[in-house]
Amino acid sequence: MNVARIFDVDPGRSFAWRTVSGTDADGTRTVVPSGPGRCRVVLRTVSRPSGALETVLRPLVARALRRQLVTSTGRLADLLRTDEPVARTDA
Repeated sequence: MNVARIFDVDPGRSFAWRTVSGTDADGTRTVVPSGPGRCRVVLRTVSRPSGALETVLRPLVARALRRQLVTSTGRLADLLRTDEPVARTDA
């Protein structure tokens, strides 16, 4: 399990994160206005696997991370379409 710390928060605009346990990784999330009522979300994630097993499994881990980013982006889009709070179910 990975645990991350969030820092450099610009409310409503961006934040950065870095793992404090688990896989060595960091990233950012940034919302960029792109016209009236529109925005683009830029996700950046860097993972640095260590050890022989993690290095061998790197392609599988990369695919899993991409899937997680797609899922997270979909959840964000759902949240933006509603005024109702949405309970997180992936604890």
